[in-house]
Amino acid sequence: MQQGVGLGCVHYAVEVPKDRGGAEWLSWIGGYFETHWSVNPFWEADFKAFPGHPVSRGLKPFKSNDEWYYHMRFPQDMKGVTPILSALPPPRPSTARRPPQQ
Repeated sequence: MQQGVGLGCVHYAVEVPKDRGGAEWLSWIGGYFETHWSVNPFWEADFKAFPGHPVSRGLKPFKSNDEWYYHMRFPQDMKGVTPILSALPPPRPSTARRPPQQ
């Protein structure tokens, strides 16, 4: 990372123990899913507004029932982090590992 390489992480790649990768993930990608602290319930998130950021250009409001990572570790005061998709879970989201059948 000190040589200026790029790093992108998705889904399980952001899950690391606090004492074995947490500080590095905070520094390198701006946050992480902390083992035994963060949660990943399923719920229908309703995204209505987006920040003025290049990656959100053209997004329109949408809903999605998915496994959302929640209670993530981010730098203090979210320094250097621009949330793109943010939603709060319902009071009792599902903790199942797959979405409910429709």
